[in-house]
Amino acid sequence: MTSCNRQKIVPRAETKRNMSCMSPTESFFYASIAGVVQKIVDHPFDTVKTKLQVMEFDNGVRNKTLFTFKKILGSKHPIQTFYGGVTPALLAQSFRAATCFSLVQFTCIHGCNSPPEKAPLTYVGIAGSVAGAVESLWMTPLEYIKCQQQTKSNPRSTMVSFLGPLSEFNLHRLTPLFTGFQATLLRETTALFAFFYVYEGVMRYAFPSNREQLVSSLVAGGCAGVAGWLVAFPLDTVKSRQQSGYNGTFSKVLVDLYVQEGFRGLYSGFGVTIPRAWISNAVLLATYDFFRKNSDKFRLDI
Repeated sequence: MTSCNRQKIVPRAETKRNMSCMSPTESFFYASIAGVVQKIVDHPFDTVKTKLQVMEFDNGVRNKTLFTFKKILGSKHPIQTFYGGVTPALLAQSFRAATCFSLVQFTCIHGCNSPPEKAPLTYVGIAGSVAGAVESLWMTPLEYIKCQQQTKSNPRSTMVSFLGPLSEFNLHRLTPLFTGFQATLLRETTALFAFFYVYEGVMRYAFPSNREQLVSSLVAGGCAGVAGWLVAFPLDTVKSRQQSGYNGTFSKVLVDLYVQEGFRGLYSGFGVTIPRAWISNAVLLATYDFFRKNSDKFRLDI
């Protein structure tokens, strides 16, 4: 049986790239880097998705994905618009990725004495939901600022402009930052249950003998990303609307949106999310897989 001890030279054929061979600190650090790379690649798609969810109408007709892309490209500051809200998004995604990998690993190992790749699929999904519940605490304020920057007229405004000078800071300023917390909590727990359940399921049943190859991770990651967004997208739409200025509780915004636009409104922007899910999760898993395979070279002595 292959040991996780890095002082021992292990033949390549015997090497097992599983998360249990890395410390939680290494898993957290490498996953946070992968999250940053992922967000740099997929943020323009996220901006288009958010605009389609909350504000893009011309003459009462909802704009299509390609039209929104062209409209941004023809604007005065296209790069700044595509990357509006990227600073809080980078922070949110780096912590999100790090939390997902670390907490799923921790929950599976301490809950059923098995790493995620050997734990029951339902337990892996529950571990994903646990990670989602934890990360929603910091995802909500960061995504609130991101949505504000993506949908307002000045996408180049900074995070400081939302918090104000430190000399005038008080707890009342934190209240708006948690707008959409219920939707974010439901989105994260639902999406990450589906993501990790489908990812491990595809790996086990489609690639039982070659799950260590990069292409296996990319295919399984793409399927998992689409599955996660498919079940959680209406929740994300409600969250985006609440955080961009629509007044009302989670249930009120959800019901109003369904009554006014039906399922089409709940899934507005989903078209751009499908390629985004495949691309962004391919980048995320490829980056994380690179560090995992080369963890000896990048070993953290902490």
